[in-house]
Amino acid sequence: MKCEKVKDRLQAFIDKETSPEVTEEIRTHLLDCISCQNELRNLQKVDEFILSYQEEDVPKALTEKLLNIPYSDKKISHFSPFKKLSVAASILIAFILGAWVSSQTLQNRNSTDSLLSSDNNLYSYFEGGY
Repeated sequence: MKCEKVKDRLQAFIDKETSPEVTEEIRTHLLDCISCQNELRNLQKVDEFILSYQEEDVPKALTEKLLNIPYSDKKISHFSPFKKLSVAASILIAFILGAWVSSQTLQNRNSTDSLLSSDNNLYSYFEGGY
């Protein structure tokens, strides 16, 4: 078995969750592979640390305080009324400016079109013959 597969299965091997065939393959591999032996030792140290960890009892007074904190179903709004009004005003101003710029563009286009379509051509306009 290759190192990659052994390392993927080491935790299951430690927890005795591997099949007898896989267990034997891992043991055989561990006899010759120092890298996987080190990985096995590290995982065993982590397991020992976790098993040695002892939970501390929470004092009753703290538990009662935590349980007596009032709970509210209200959702907290991150937008104050002023912020909502500011956003609405900004959108309105942007809309009005967009409409104004659009109308100015159309007016300029119409005046250019009328200039080009008149009896006098553009050349005569610049020459002063309008």
